[in-house]
Formats: sequence, structure tokens, C-alpha cells
Amino acid sequence: MKKTTTALSALLATSVFMSGCAINIGDKKDDDGYSYQLEISTEKDNRQNLSLLNLGQTKQQVIDIFGTADFSEAFSLNQQKVQILYYRTQRSDENAPLTKKECTPLIFKQGQLDSWGQLALVAMQK
Repeated sequence: MKKTTTALSALLATSVFMSGCAINIGDKKDDDGYSYQLEISTEKDNRQNLSLLNLGQTKQQVIDIFGTADFSEAFSLNQQKVQILYYRTQRSDENAPLTKKECTPLIFKQGQLDSWGQLALVAMQK
């Protein structure tokens, strides 16, 4: 009986100690535990979502497809309200903060999707 009690106590102590241990193989995380697999998935999803866009869609329709933008800008140009939503579509350095260069801009004029992509952004700035 004493051997059984000792064995059960040892088993219980070992299981309590080991419950705090975990091994993670193949998923790269930063110091905060954030998984870069999520970023890769988001980039891929956003690239696929670009094929669902149609000129004239409302901002809300686009947000329903993509979700919250990574960056957003708004201003007036030629008496039109312009808003640009940036969505991550590529990542150049996983250790650096996300930049707009790694995102695709979606340009809305008067609340309607007018254009998207770097060429559209450059053309609008001329």
C-alpha cells in the first residue's frame, strides 16, 4: 500500500510539473508569442480577396471582404472625399514593423472603390 501511495504521489508530482512544459515545432514566433503563420495566411487571403473587387463597390462591401485595414488615410482632392485603405499583401522583413510598401492600397472616392494598386496610387498623386 505504501509503495502504491508513493508511486501515485510521484506520478502526480511529475504530471503537475510537466503540465507547464510545451514543445512547439515549426511555427516561428516573436518575443510576444505572435505567430508569423498568421501573417502569411493574412497576406495570402488578401491577395485572393483582390480578385473579388469590383470598381464601384462601397467601402463597407470591401471591408466585409477584407476586414480591418492595416493602414488608412483620408483627404479631400478636387472637392472629392478620398480614402485609402491599405491591406497587407506581401512581407519583406518579418522582424521589422509592417510598412505601407508591403500593402496594396484600395482607393475610394466619395465612398466608392475607384481603383487599387501602386500604379493607381501614383496616378492619383500626379
